[in-house]
Amino acid sequence: MTKRKRFTEAVIKNSIPEHNPDFQSWRSIFGEYTVRDIPPQVYIRALREVSRQYDLSPNAKRIIEYYKNYIIGEGIYVECEDPEVDKIVSRYWNDPINNWKKWQDDKIKDLFLFGEAYWTASVNEKDGFVRMGYIDPLNVTKINRNKSNSIIIDSIEVITNPELNSTKTLKVINVDLDPQSKTYGMRVGEVFVFMINKPVMANRGRSELIPIIDWIIFYDEMLKDRFYKINETEKFIWDVTLEGATKADIKAYIQELKPIESGVARVHNEKVKWNLIESKAPKTDISNDVKLFKNHILIGAGFPPHWFSDGEGARAVAYEMGYPTEKTLVAKQKVVKCMFEEVINFVIDQAIIHGQLKPNINRNFSVILPEISIRDTQRIAEAVDKITNAMITAKSEGWITDDDARRVMKSLIAQLGIEVRKKSGGGD
Repeated sequence: MTKRKRFTEAVIKNSIPEHNPDFQSWRSIFGEYTVRDIPPQVYIRALREVSRQYDLSPNAKRIIEYYKNYIIGEGIYVECEDPEVDKIVSRYWNDPINNWKKWQDDKIKDLFLFGEAYWTASVNEKDGFVRMGYIDPLNVTKINRNKSNSIIIDSIEVITNPELNSTKTLKVINVDLDPQSKTYGMRVGEVFVFMINKPVMANRGRSELIPIIDWIIFYDEMLKDRFYKINETEKFIWDVTLEGATKADIKAYIQELKPIESGVARVHNEKVKWNLIESKAPKTDISNDVKLFKNHILIGAGFPPHWFSDGEGARAVAYEMGYPTEKTLVAKQKVVKCMFEEVINFVIDQAIIHGQLKPNINRNFSVILPEISIRDTQRIAEAVDKITNAMITAKSEGWITDDDARRVMKSLIAQLGIEVRKKSGGGD
């Protein structure tokens, strides 16, 4: 296996000023470049590498697909309380170009693959209808932050013509904070900017594959190297002896000899002897090394081994290993939900600005995503049944109060993914 410079080592080395003497002299493509950012040259390489590994590596593709599949699952949809708002949102959602039923999988996949999403929003000047577009992260050359509040991104610069090195500036969609503006308090702009897995003040997002990209490559190279070695150890040759043959006879025999395929009959007399000679290359077992590398990758991705064809371990252990993954996926799903809430709020704002909806209309809506559950619901249901009977006995004996029993049951039911709300009028 060839020695390969690790991508993560390049990130660390070039991100720390004392390791990189050219740090202060670099011309950043990200605006104000700080130690919170991956160096521009390395970041561009990262975007290309994660895309390449998604196409080539089964593990890389499966990790990204798991994020996407568990987080949006059967699909995202929106429910609005007011029929007029629902009409506007439904028209936007089902538009042939926007077509969120079709595009949500690819756009959320790209979010986790590249660590950021740039969705353009063109607004019809007459009725405020919003139509979405997409910008490849590789085409974003600069991030411009607000001077008075650096947590706000004001605009981005995007390549329009690579040959001419021309760019254009797009205003990021934010709430209008100018009290003198007609759109005060409304969301306005040209492009949504969403980023994940980054320090707050870093200018670019991070792919889910960044911490494990080297190990994915090493793992695939190890398997590839193993394949070639197995191929060598399984090779054999035929040693053919022609008894009493002259040099000319041997040469003539070779010219007439055809490759021997499996299952083909071989006919000869007693003066021709065929002997099979197998390779003597040593055979080694690297299954433990393969498992070690694979588990190291999965630790970084946050997935348990049995999700990736590792059948070892009891079912109870597998269940417990899945619980941290569930929490991780739920946290990421919250981010995706917030993204779509921003988009729908922008759609409603534009409808109000362009007179399609009244300013005081009920704009409440819900972005619905599938519940993420990796729980053993049968086991929990059995526990609920047993503990319910125990609570009845304990309550009748005066060992616990109604409030104690209620808290125990709420805790158990919550493990089924069901939220028990407070009764009207207060109380648990």
